[in-house]
Amino acid sequence: RILFANPASKDSRTHGTIKISYDEGKSWEVSKLLYEGPFAYSSLTKLGDGVIGLLFEKDGYATITLAIVPLAYLEGDGL
Repeated sequence: RILFANPASKDSRTHGTIKISYDEGKSWEVSKLLYEGPFAYSSLTKLGDGVIGLLFEKDGYATITLAIVPLAYLEGDGL
């Protein structure tokens, strides 16, 4: 699988979303909104034990946040 994070709004850098592709990026079957507000410059990493880390800027570049996200949550299996 490939994971990708971006601001998913078409009008502004908002709606920070993580997407998952199971076909080498041809399609993005999973899309989960993680942060509704301003979202910029992000980095994803595998933390181990099925957990993903997403480091991103939010709120007009004023704050850097680390979101710890279970892969099971992204794939719809709950928390």
